[in-house]
Amino acid sequence: MESILLKMLRLKLIIHKNRGGKIKVDKVAAATYKYKKLNKAEQVAKLDSLGLSKSQIKALKYEEDRVKKIIELMKEQ
Repeated sequence: MESILLKMLRLKLIIHKNRGGKIKVDKVAAATYKYKKLNKAEQVAKLDSLGLSKSQIKALKYEEDRVKKIIELMKEQ
């Protein structure tokens, strides 16, 4: 269930948007969410396509580490 604070935040965002305001999106948070949605195989494939070696990919054991590395490599391009 959603907490009351989350519901209030959503309501404020809807009101702000309906009044013509623009919603600022944190690009790093959006990218983190996007790449965390991928399963491990998809994350590994993405890292491989970005030029990481098999040993470098294997060293990234945790999802958080893989996601950070993907974002870091995407910024470099």
